[in-house]
Amino acid sequence: NAWSSGFNGEVTIANLGSTPIAGWTLEFDLDATITSIWNATIVSQSAGRYVIQPGSGISTIAAGGSVSLGLQANGPPGTVPRNRRFNGVAV
Repeated sequence: NAWSSGFNGEVTIANLGSTPIAGWTLEFDLDATITSIWNATIVSQSAGRYVIQPGSGISTIAAGGSVSLGLQANGPPGTVPRNRRFNGVAV
């Protein structure tokens, strides 16, 4: 969902492994300013670099499962997160 100065976005994280993942952290660069986020919390933001941790409902990703978080941001529609890291590993 987009408009002239912003957009809504969804991030889905899939666990392709055979064991659950608990207490994860997602980091990325975004050429937009996140104004609202749901199912997660922004724990750090500096110069377009965001560090996100899960909300209570998505803190564990089941083996073979996935979780989603949503956001609203001011910036160019179609902006995609860059330099993504999940638990410190580039993805």
